Amino acid sequence: MSEEREEPKEKFDRPEVLRGITALAKTPCGKLYVTITEHEGKPIETFLEMGKGGACQNAMMEGFGRVITKALQWGTPIDEIANSLGGIRCGSSKMQNPSCLARVAGKLKLGNNIRDFWKEKEEKKDEG
Repeated sequence: MSEEREEPKEKFDRPEVLRGITALAKTPCGKLYVTITEHEGKPIETFLEMGKGGACQNAMMEGFGRVITKALQWGTPIDEIANSLGGIRCGSSKMQNPSCLARVAGKLKLGNNIRDFWKEKEEKKDEG
């Protein structure tokens, strides 16, 4: 059973600066960078970029990132988004190798841990 969704917002009022993490995913099509930013401890934005992808590939990834961002801003749980992308395959993807979108799904699950990630980072900084 999925989490209860928040009430939809008219428009996310984005601050000038947000914290985020960027994860590298190796795909059959090359390196994929998945950036997830957070606001008030929750994932709120995603940016997807293929390392040496062509214009078409990068445009598609930018589009997917925007759609994922909208879903997050409207309260869709990140696990629900990740699960819906997880089983997608493409021609470049062999049966054993997940597609680019399946890799995005795996990295999106990091968004569930983003608050813990920053907390650990701050604790280590305070210790050192």
